[in-house]
Amino acid sequence: MAKITSSGWPGCRRNRASGLAWAVGRGAIYIEPDIDALDDCRAAGEIANSAGDGRSGYTTRGELALAYARLPARSELDGETVELLDKPITQSQLAERLNDVFGTRLTCRD
Repeated sequence: MAKITSSGWPGCRRNRASGLAWAVGRGAIYIEPDIDALDDCRAAGEIANSAGDGRSGYTTRGELALAYARLPARSELDGETVELLDKPITQSQLAERLNDVFGTRLTCRD
């Protein structure tokens, strides 16, 4: 988990001012909807969206739930905002990974 040392989010500012022990996790994009849409993408032969060269961090709901559940037990994260995601990837990289895992031949179109 990567720590974010400064955050302007109002909730984070309120947490800091509260005097309570806290940690905030910032989640990634759930991968499950992309997997659920795989049959439609397979029929079209592509992943079509407007992401361009933008990068997104993906995770599963289960991974995110486990990370959130563990935050309170990690005293070294008290007062921190933590990114709960893997290395962000492009949609083309996502298509490559889906192809590898599911044996598809998807391309990516912006």
